[in-house]
Amino acid sequence: MATESYKDTLLPLLLEASVLSFGTYTLKSGRVSPYFFTSSLLHTSTLLGALARSYASVLTSPPFSLLLGKDEAGSDSKVPYSPQFDILFGPAYKGIPLSAIVTRELEFSGKQFAGVSYAFNRKEAKDHGEGGTIVGAPLKGKRVVILDDVMTAGTAMREAVSIIKAQGGIVVGVVLLLTRQERVSDSEPRSAMKVAEDELGIPVRAVLKFEDLIEAIEAGQLQGAGPEQLEQMKIYREKYGSIGKGLVAAYLSRPNNTVIAGVRDLQHPTSVSLQSLPKDPSSSLIVVKIDSLSETDALDAVAKLESKHDVDNLDVVVANAGISAIWPAVAEAKPSDMIDHYRVNAVGITLLFQAVLPLLKKSSSNKNITPKFVTLGTIAGSIAAQETVPVPNAAYGPSKAAMNWITKKIHLEHPYLIAFPLSPGFVDTDMGKAGAKFFGMGPEVLITLDESINGMTKVIDSATRETASGKNLTYEGKEDPY
Repeated sequence: MATESYKDTLLPLLLEASVLSFGTYTLKSGRVSPYFFTSSLLHTSTLLGALARSYASVLTSPPFSLLLGKDEAGSDSKVPYSPQFDILFGPAYKGIPLSAIVTRELEFSGKQFAGVSYAFNRKEAKDHGEGGTIVGAPLKGKRVVILDDVMTAGTAMREAVSIIKAQGGIVVGVVLLLTRQERVSDSEPRSAMKVAEDELGIPVRAVLKFEDLIEAIEAGQLQGAGPEQLEQMKIYREKYGSIGKGLVAAYLSRPNNTVIAGVRDLQHPTSVSLQSLPKDPSSSLIVVKIDSLSETDALDAVAKLESKHDVDNLDVVVANAGISAIWPAVAEAKPSDMIDHYRVNAVGITLLFQAVLPLLKKSSSNKNITPKFVTLGTIAGSIAAQETVPVPNAAYGPSKAAMNWITKKIHLEHPYLIAFPLSPGFVDTDMGKAGAKFFGMGPEVLITLDESINGMTKVIDSATRETASGKNLTYEGKEDPY
């Protein structure tokens, strides 16, 4: 299986060739972006070679290639990956050279890829010679992966899918060069990639993600991109893309919602950017200060909601704040690190619950509904799963185990509530990637923010006292052990 080391080579090359540039750019969507990507400049042999290797790296990894089995020792470390596709399809025009160079590159990935072919479409049907609209390998009955550069609204990809299906081909995936990891529009909180995945039911992956650009700047790999560019990139990410912000965006997009966002610093650019999130005309946003380390912030916020905003009840509370800063073994854990994690992940949750409880009670009595208090869970906090997840985690893990205990106790002590921990999954965020890297896990364990948010909101929406309360649930609706 290939690693993601190709990014260390590809990104500096893209910057040097001005394919990737930093500045202030107004996109077709009207958004002002701190970076721009010009794929038409991908025309040198050096760039095309790096590009081919990068696409091949994605295609020789799950879900596009899977293990053939295990060796005699029962290990899969030396077993080759088998392609789950037959043809690479390049939509005209930019996809045509991509499909050709990547097919050629796959030959160097092992003999199992030697049979992979490529095809592309003509913009206009040829009325002489062999005729038709398809050039290259016949598509009928074949498993096809579409290659393209970037996806904006997904129109070109949908056209490619229709062309392939019309020829009898079976579309099994899409690989892009870049995903911006931002919502499609004011009315669509999912990214273009997620919309495509949901609509077509196939994996859509990207060689590079917006988060990769941030990581490369932080690592000093992109010459000329420094602290100023990094700050602008992070502000853009927060504006259009974190779990907390994702939940806020999801609920604001629905009708008749009053969404209350708790933030540590009201003046921080990421907090200010919440006001720019799209919302249904009948919904509204209130931003209040709640620092999990403060013993009074949550109470003060509730008092402000009642006195200034006439909010006297709450239907759903999601305790999203948390930290995961260090993962030591028990023998190496520092008391200060353990206390810091416990104060935010356990005590902070408790303080929030105590503050909002009166408003949850009013929702129960005045509206005759069952209000919900949801905490953000994780398998790392499971005592029962320690043997199956054998990782050092003596600061974050115990604090989350305590949070689980508190959440379960809330369920037992307040029968008029629905209370449960909900794991967002290993999300492709700063915290998620840092944890995966520390534990030696590859990028394949990460899920997109869209996947997490969509799953979480579905679980919260459908949760009842009988089906969810007191259980340790995941964004997929599955139950983890305590």
